[in-house]
Amino acid sequence: MTPTAKTEAQGKIVTEIGSENYQAVCHFVIEGDYKADHQRDFEGAFAEYEKAWALLETAETRQLLGSDLLDAMLDFAARSGDQELIRRADRLNIVFQQEAQ
Repeated sequence: MTPTAKTEAQGKIVTEIGSENYQAVCHFVIEGDYKADHQRDFEGAFAEYEKAWALLETAETRQLLGSDLLDAMLDFAARSGDQELIRRADRLNIVFQQEAQ
């Protein structure tokens, strides 16, 4: 994604969910990344990303930002080895794919 496209997408997301919620999404993503990358706490990382996902309340915001979040969630779930976490990530992915159609 080019810097201009990224800025446009961010602007659309902020318009949809508000700047406070956008900042919260960024916070949860940073926390999740830290937990995965530095603590190898993939379940904790998944939980942080779930919080971010919950703030993407519309199909449009999920399409703008959801694929990156979902990719990370699927990765965290797989690396955790927790079958329930894997099922939850798979369910989110199915819903996301259905919305995209």
